[in-house]
Amino acid sequence: MDKKLRYLVVFGGILTLLLSACGAKKYYQSGDYNTAIRLAVKKLRKKPDHMKSMMVLEDAFSAAQNKDLSQINFLKKEGAPENWDKIFIYYGAIKKRQDLVKTLPHVPTGIKMINVEEDMISAKKNAAEYDYAKGVKLLQGNNREDARRAYDHFLSVKKYYSNFKDTDAKLREAQQKGTSYVLFSMRNKSGMIVPAAFEKEILRLNVNDLNGRWVVFHTNEQTGVPYHYHAKFDIMQLVVSPEHLKETSYEDTKKVKDGFDYVLDDKGNVMKDSLGNDIKVERTKTIRCKVIQTAQSKTARISGGLTIYSLETKQLLKNDPVTSDAIFEHHSAKAIGNKDALSAKSRKIIRNRPLPFPTHQALLMTGTDRLKGILKDIIYRHRGLFL
Repeated sequence: MDKKLRYLVVFGGILTLLLSACGAKKYYQSGDYNTAIRLAVKKLRKKPDHMKSMMVLEDAFSAAQNKDLSQINFLKKEGAPENWDKIFIYYGAIKKRQDLVKTLPHVPTGIKMINVEEDMISAKKNAAEYDYAKGVKLLQGNNREDARRAYDHFLSVKKYYSNFKDTDAKLREAQQKGTSYVLFSMRNKSGMIVPAAFEKEILRLNVNDLNGRWVVFHTNEQTGVPYHYHAKFDIMQLVVSPEHLKETSYEDTKKVKDGFDYVLDDKGNVMKDSLGNDIKVERTKTIRCKVIQTAQSKTARISGGLTIYSLETKQLLKNDPVTSDAIFEHHSAKAIGNKDALSAKSRKIIRNRPLPFPTHQALLMTGTDRLKGILKDIIYRHRGLFL
């Protein structure tokens, strides 16, 4: 390495250390003690005797410790049992800070460590006891909202202990008591007889992706389930149009070569070019082909309304109109005449042949696919009603 390069490397290292020290001091002066500690420790790992970093570390460490211990003392004097979670967090911050400083080759003499392990264990146990007792108390009511709050408290217990008393059983109980159960059903009020498969297909509505932590949908009523809401789809009208067939026609034309003619002079003689060859001109003719196009169409419409009731208050919460159309359309064509005259578009059309019309039942069944999507979208938009 030449002298110039060596100088740049050394200078760069010194500059990095200076900037790091300045950065740590800046964070200390702004009150961000933990960032100042982290930067100072990083500097001292590279240069254990860096005095400025050592001074910043001692000052920031002392300030951070005093701040956290002051908060802990205040929370303890306040005496509120819900404070134990915060107290545990503060003790955890102190331990994490001390563990970081202990990674240094030499801990500065101005750093005073304290043993917080026993205090952490005590705060952890008290916090878990508080959350467990709070959850049990909330479960004693018949309120779904309270059960959900109880669930959160039992989850907090699991933060501290994976197996604390019967917390797992309490979580399951809170989940059950806090869940809203929604029954989805369908009624045919159109006066039209529909096949059993039609109703069965609608009730195959996939509600799994509508379920959430606190909402469960059923499309078949289950014994023993305390339903809180009823989402009901009433079919008011089923209409299937007649089979419609419409013919239209058009003609494609094209000019093609049809031999040639000699060019004659005024005397009827064949004219010659400069090389003595006969002068000829191409002769063309127009060819034609008729295209008879057939358009087939048939539609089915399912219309009704989706109503959402609260089974607890006996109130109508929502009523949305629903319409789903199933459309059968097919185009075919045949050609009469010289097919060489056909355009590219016409050639494509005449490849299609007429199709048999779908039955009323088949078209209605096609309509159920779109209908289920519409129903799911409406329920999803109103999912907040079930909470």
